Amino acid sequence: MSDSRSILPGEIWYQILLCAIDAPWVLDTTVPAEGCFWHQQDKYHNEATYNLAEIYRRNIRLVCRAWRDFADEHRFRWITWDPKPIEDTSRRTRDAEEALGVHAPPCLSPGGWAVAASRSMRRTAARPLRILISVKNNRDLGILRDAVYFSFGKLTTLFINCRANYGTPIFDLLIQNSPLLPCVRCLMLKHLDFTGTPLAYISTAFPKLTGMTLEGGTFPHNPEDYLILPQAESLYFDFETMDGMTCSNWRVPSLLRLSVPILWNDNGQEDAEVFTCLRLHGSNLRFLHVNYAENVKLPASIWKWCPKVTEIVTSFSVVSLPPIPSDHPVQYF
Repeated sequence: MSDSRSILPGEIWYQILLCAIDAPWVLDTTVPAEGCFWHQQDKYHNEATYNLAEIYRRNIRLVCRAWRDFADEHRFRWITWDPKPIEDTSRRTRDAEEALGVHAPPCLSPGGWAVAASRSMRRTAARPLRILISVKNNRDLGILRDAVYFSFGKLTTLFINCRANYGTPIFDLLIQNSPLLPCVRCLMLKHLDFTGTPLAYISTAFPKLTGMTLEGGTFPHNPEDYLILPQAESLYFDFETMDGMTCSNWRVPSLLRLSVPILWNDNGQEDAEVFTCLRLHGSNLRFLHVNYAENVKLPASIWKWCPKVTEIVTSFSVVSLPPIPSDHPVQYF
């Protein structure tokens, strides 16, 4: 038995140790096809699961120097920055402050981490892997900016919730500095007011996304906008309407999970943009969420547009489904 362990390549040990501390329901960026990331949020933000993973990580670092270095490198696997008006001295808050360099002097430029701020951050090789950050004021915006510059190089999941007046500088920050975020695969932006061609900017800056959420805020009516995300499995659009989007300009061949708004004035209008989206991009869907619905009857063609969907989530008190063909695989409502 000891001989078998001794000849295991280091890469395999790396994966074994990572699986021991990287709690899957909390930390994965995608989920199996039969469910949706955003409708299993309780599992993804289950602190008890994360705390158990932290016990494993602390035990691993006691084994030897190499395992200690590995455990320390993966300290910040799940960070939440959402300051409260009252002082918070919890372990989670202290970890967030350290991961984001909150008490380090602010850097003045992308190269600013070569000065005093970097000396604080370089004490550990750990970098956040997933983060939820709320931007409520200039201080939060500065923390996000500095983190993008020198501590988000390993980040895989980025969830930003902001007040409306910070949306434009946040979006510009992410797009202009996307080379500093090479590992981001799940991008969630909440309450941003978009202008121009935001989907095109995201497509160019983050072409390897597997999941994207755009929730709240406003979205421009721009027929020149396009979305090209070959690896995207989950898209969540939570606006009042999809009118103004041009779904015929999208290329999302891997799409499995989709959330879209359908309004009463889309009723019976198969040429409405939301139904164009389903007609063009629903062939591989397994999960469909209909939001903002009010007294809507989905067209009979939906079963033809989405022949593989197995789960539909909506308010069925105001949404009517057409008769389901006997050979259609939909099972869950």
